[in-house]
Amino acid sequence: MDLVALRAQIDAVDDEILRLLNDRARLVAQVAALKERLQVPFYVPSRERQIVERLVAANAGPFPTELFDDTGRHLSRIGQEFGAVTGRARRTGWFDAVALRHSILNNGISGLCITKLDVLDGLAQLRLCVGYRQDGRQSDAPPLLCDQYAACEPVYEEMRGWSGSTVGLRSLDELPDAARAYLDRLQELCGVPVTIVSTGPDRKQTILLRHPFD
Repeated sequence: MDLVALRAQIDAVDDEILRLLNDRARLVAQVAALKERLQVPFYVPSRERQIVERLVAANAGPFPTELFDDTGRHLSRIGQEFGAVTGRARRTGWFDAVALRHSILNNGISGLCITKLDVLDGLAQLRLCVGYRQDGRQSDAPPLLCDQYAACEPVYEEMRGWSGSTVGLRSLDELPDAARAYLDRLQELCGVPVTIVSTGPDRKQTILLRHPFD
C-alpha cells in the first residue's frame, strides 16, 4: 500500500471518529433538553437523598458566580476556605440556583443541607443567581453543553443580609428574620426543602429540620 492510499484511509478513520463524537454530543444535548422539558428526574430515589450546598470550589473550571472582590476574600477568610496542603484560597461565589436546580433535577435530590450559613453574617446584601445570560438571551436553565458555561453571565436577585450572629444557633426560630427569609427563598428557587442548616464548624452547631432517614 502506498503512502497516499494509507493517508486516505487514516483521514477516513478520522472523519468517522469525528462524526461519532458529533453524534454523541447531539444525543447528550437532546437528552438534556428532554429532561428540562419534563422537569422530572430520570432517577427516582428509593430513599431520601440530599445535596450539601457550599459556595466554594477548589479546582479549575467554569464558576459563573465566582467572586473576585472583597466579598469573595471575606468568604474565604471567615469560612476558612483554604487548601489543607497548599494553603491556597479556594474559589468562592454566590449561591447558584440554576446549577443546583439542574443537579436536583438530574439526581432526584429531595432535600438541601445548607452549610456555613454563619459565614454570611454581617453582609448587608446577599445575591442569588436565578438565571444565566448568554449571547444576549436570558434563561433560568443551564446551557446544554458543559463548554458553554464559561460564556454564561449570572443574573442576580438581591436580598437583605443580617447583622446578628448565627454562630452555634440550634433552632430556626433563633435565626434573624433575614436569614430565615434567605433559606425560604432557596427552597422556592430549588423546589426542595432545606432539611439541615449548619451554623458553625462543630458537629453540634446544626439545625436539623428533618432527619435524612425519617
